[in-house]
Amino acid sequence: MAIGQNIDAQKLLQRFERLPAPARSGVLGAIALVVIALYLVLFFGGNQSQLRALQTRHAKVDQDIQAARTVANNLDAFKKKREELGEQLQAALEKLPESSDLPALLTNISTLGKKSGLEIQTFKQGNKIDRGFYSEQQIELQFTGVYHDIALFFDRVANLSRIVNLNDLVFEVEKDTGENPTLKVKGIAATFYFNDSSKTKSAAPAAGAPAAKGT
Repeated sequence: MAIGQNIDAQKLLQRFERLPAPARSGVLGAIALVVIALYLVLFFGGNQSQLRALQTRHAKVDQDIQAARTVANNLDAFKKKREELGEQLQAALEKLPESSDLPALLTNISTLGKKSGLEIQTFKQGNKIDRGFYSEQQIELQFTGVYHDIALFFDRVANLSRIVNLNDLVFEVEKDTGENPTLKVKGIAATFYFNDSSKTKSAAPAAGAPAAKGT
């Protein structure tokens, strides 16, 4: 079998030698092109896909580095913004806290009334109204005082750190002393606070359980 292959190769060489010089050059050129093409396919075909993958990763790394540099260059601005947001959140929690803290609020309003020169007659906890994510706590008010003192009290309540609305106010003349009569005022002071969903769920009675009866 090997002898037959050698004879065939020798015949091909003999035929190649008989070809004119231009033809031999063309055949050699064609063989060279085939060898070069095979070389490129075998050695560079797979490497091209790897090269493209590396280029993609390189571009991604460059983007990450650029983003990190941007954050580093603006780190002070980011810290300042975070502090501002923290202050705004604290101010919002003061206006609408996470608990009613009713005893402290009652003390504050009562103190403001006395400092304003009012005579507090009724000052007690009223209805609580659930409004979803927050609740409204009402405080029943009744006091007497002259017009100027009442206006001063309203102004001080409006400047409290948390929200307190005065609603359903009714004014009556208690004593008519001429230019500065004594007025009797009756109404509702309403404050608000966030509902704690976890406490609300734990405090809710189980489905089907009878509610406790009041005394």
